[in-house]
Amino acid sequence: MTAADWSSTNIQLLRGDDFIIPGVADNVEKDIVTLEHASGWKYGDNFFFVDITNGEGTDTEFYGEFSPRLSFGKMADWKPEGFVKDVLLAAQWNVGKDDAGNVSAYLLGVGFDLAVPKAAFFQFNVYQRAEHNDQVFGKTDDSTWQLNIAGLFPFDIGNTSWSIGGFADYIGEIDGPFGTNEAHLLFVPQILLDVGALAGAPGMIQAGIEYSYWKNKFGVDGENERVVQLMLKWTL
Repeated sequence: MTAADWSSTNIQLLRGDDFIIPGVADNVEKDIVTLEHASGWKYGDNFFFVDITNGEGTDTEFYGEFSPRLSFGKMADWKPEGFVKDVLLAAQWNVGKDDAGNVSAYLLGVGFDLAVPKAAFFQFNVYQRAEHNDQVFGKTDDSTWQLNIAGLFPFDIGNTSWSIGGFADYIGEIDGPFGTNEAHLLFVPQILLDVGALAGAPGMIQAGIEYSYWKNKFGVDGENERVVQLMLKWTL
């Protein structure tokens, strides 16, 4: 028995020019390098990513999330039938540093693996979220709730292989340093062509676009970000 039953690690390069810094600037150019890893083991799965961002007129930013989950189905040797494939204890740790200061959040909740037609995977997680942020505009030390959906749908067009995937996060309103931070939605779909398959190395290199829609960015009412990014993904 190995430490991991399966694992996948990739590096992503992204570039977009319509980012916003709420209350400061619009149409900011950013280059992002992402390291992403997912793995499964005897009693659950793990996922993490780290973003390193260089933005126009800003210092280098760092942000990461670690999301371990424990499978009740695997621990109890129980295989749910039907739409729900598994039920899991889900946790998450968010940490970041940028020009505004340090951000962190700790999440705990329940996850569901779902049997969605045509999906390589599809999951839904519900969390209680505790934020402990220390930034130039004040401190946040309160809790709220968060919903997360993530999935991947591979498909073919002629002799080419594609995928549509991504995630959505909805975070409830929370008390901030100057009142209530509004609930915010982050929706990030990707459409990618398997370029490696055209050269006889399927799954190694993918290229396409990532779209990011962030309603009420950072909980700031009316600050809505819409960014199309060019994306290159190399699976190690």
